[in-house]
Amino acid sequence: MLQAARRFGATDTVLADENTVAAVRELTGGRGADATFESAGAEEALQLSLEITRPARSEEHTSELQSRETISY
Repeated sequence: MLQAARRFGATDTVLADENTVAAVRELTGGRGADATFESAGAEEALQLSLEITRPARSEEHTSELQSRETISY
Protein backbone atom coordinates (compact mmCIF):
# COMPACT_ATOMS: atom_id res chain seq x y z
CA MET A 1 0.00 0.00 0.00
CA LEU A 2 2.81 2.43 0.78
CA GLN A 3 4.37 1.73 -2.62
CA ALA A 4 1.10 2.66 -4.33
CA ALA A 5 1.00 5.93 -2.40
CA ARG A 6 4.51 6.75 -3.62
CA ARG A 7 3.56 5.94 -7.22
CA PHE A 8 0.71 8.41 -6.94
CA GLY A 9 2.95 11.18 -5.63
CA ALA A 10 3.25 10.81 -1.86
CA THR A 11 6.53 12.41 -0.85
CA ASP A 12 6.76 10.47 2.42
CA THR A 13 4.95 7.44 3.76
CA VAL A 14 4.78 6.06 7.30
CA LEU A 15 3.58 2.66 8.43
CA ALA A 16 0.77 2.92 10.97
CA ASP A 17 2.12 1.34 14.15
CA GLU A 18 3.12 2.36 17.66
CA ASN A 19 5.85 4.66 16.24
CA THR A 20 3.66 6.56 13.79
CA VAL A 21 3.32 9.82 15.71
CA ALA A 22 7.05 10.02 16.44
CA ALA A 23 7.93 9.17 12.83
CA VAL A 24 5.65 11.89 11.46
CA ARG A 25 6.98 14.46 13.94
CA GLU A 26 10.55 13.57 12.94
CA LEU A 27 9.80 13.85 9.21
CA THR A 28 8.10 17.22 9.66
CA GLY A 29 10.37 18.89 12.19
CA GLY A 30 7.67 18.53 14.85
CA ARG A 31 5.02 20.31 12.78
CA GLY A 32 2.83 17.40 11.71
CA ALA A 33 1.72 16.24 8.27
CA ASP A 34 0.39 18.76 5.75
CA ALA A 35 -2.20 16.24 4.58
CA THR A 36 -3.48 12.83 5.58
CA PHE A 37 -5.72 10.29 3.89
CA GLU A 38 -7.65 7.84 6.07
CA SER A 39 -9.88 5.16 4.62
CA ALA A 40 -9.80 2.30 7.14
CA GLY A 41 -13.05 3.21 8.85
CA ALA A 42 -11.70 2.39 12.30
CA GLU A 43 -12.02 4.92 15.09
CA GLU A 44 -8.33 4.41 15.94
CA ALA A 45 -7.31 5.25 12.36
CA LEU A 46 -9.35 8.44 12.36
CA GLN A 47 -7.96 9.51 15.73
CA LEU A 48 -4.41 8.81 14.53
CA SER A 49 -4.90 10.86 11.36
CA LEU A 50 -6.14 13.78 13.46
CA GLU A 51 -3.17 13.44 15.79
CA ILE A 52 -0.47 13.42 13.10
CA THR A 53 -1.85 16.18 10.88
CA ARG A 54 -0.74 19.74 11.63
CA PRO A 55 -3.15 22.57 12.53
CA ALA A 56 -4.73 24.25 9.46
CA ARG A 57 -4.44 20.90 7.75
CA SER A 58 -5.94 18.92 4.93
CA GLU A 59 -7.54 15.62 5.87
CA GLU A 60 -9.41 13.21 3.66
CA HIS A 61 -11.67 10.65 5.29
CA THR A 62 -13.36 8.26 2.94
CA SER A 63 -14.90 5.95 5.48
CA GLU A 64 -17.85 5.94 7.80
CA LEU A 65 -17.33 5.16 11.46
CA GLN A 66 -19.73 2.64 12.92
CA SER A 67 -19.16 3.93 16.43
CA ARG A 68 -20.99 6.71 18.21
CA GLU A 69 -17.82 7.74 20.01
CA THR A 70 -16.85 11.39 20.03
CA ILE A 71 -13.62 12.17 18.21
CA SER A 72 -11.80 15.15 19.63
CA TYR A 73 -9.01 17.13 18.00
